[in-house]
Amino acid sequence: MIAGIGVDLATVSRIAKVHRRYGKRFANRILNELELPQYETHGAQDRYLTKRFAVKEAAVKALGTGERQGVLLKDFYVLNDELGKPQLNVSGQGLVRCTSLGITEFHVSLSDEGDTVVAFVVLERQPTPL
Repeated sequence: MIAGIGVDLATVSRIAKVHRRYGKRFANRILNELELPQYETHGAQDRYLTKRFAVKEAAVKALGTGERQGVLLKDFYVLNDELGKPQLNVSGQGLVRCTSLGITEFHVSLSDEGDTVVAFVVLERQPTPL
């Protein structure tokens, strides 16, 4: 059963501007510690940050909290499977909130073209028995 749907559209140029201004402080604010090693070695850090930012924004929208109630963007993180498919994961207060809502499945679709990145997140929970 769908518990929440979120979508976010972000531009690489806007995230690049913030990244230039704040550097790694910006990355540390939005990236989970499991994402930082990939960011640090990525050849296109601005695009990497933009994709991760869009997914995280879509995730907190799907959760219905935004960055409130102790939930942070970095609570959500994306790791890629062996084929490169993005896998959405959650930790910290985000996990606490998801668990309290019975959310057990996390789905993400991510696409980029030129300067634009779009992320779509679906959160699922088991249906409540009648």
